Amino acid sequence: MRKLIAVCSLLVLAPFAAATAVAGPFGDDMAKCMVRATSPADRAMVVQWIFAFIALHPDVRELASINDEKRAALNKRMADLTMALLTVHCAEETREAIKIEGMEVLKTSFGVLGRVAVQDLFANDAVKQGLTDFARNLDEQKIKELVEAAK
Repeated sequence: MRKLIAVCSLLVLAPFAAATAVAGPFGDDMAKCMVRATSPADRAMVVQWIFAFIALHPDVRELASINDEKRAALNKRMADLTMALLTVHCAEETREAIKIEGMEVLKTSFGVLGRVAVQDLFANDAVKQGLTDFARNLDEQKIKELVEAAK
């Protein structure tokens, strides 16, 4: 059953992984610096910021109520974190990455930070329980048959 939960978790996280291009070695260094320079609280705020904007989509808007004031505050906090990462904590790595790999490196490095932040979110016991609850609704036998047929 744990394997099934892991597979389901990967399915949920797949859009984050698929949206991020591959960085070169300088982008990797930049991304590693950004992850090292952020605290668990910073990464939680990144997830909140992502959530606040996902909640604007009409298909999910009714599931979350985030007022404009809260969204503006998250924007400010995310902008402050972004500036601190790019110009203070990881300034050298950022300069080198942009110089060698171009501006696309910003997207890939922040994509890594976003993925790490989401991984932190999925490590929470309540979220794990939610995934377990989800997995109970899956037909494990049919999934096993599918996997066997694919071999």
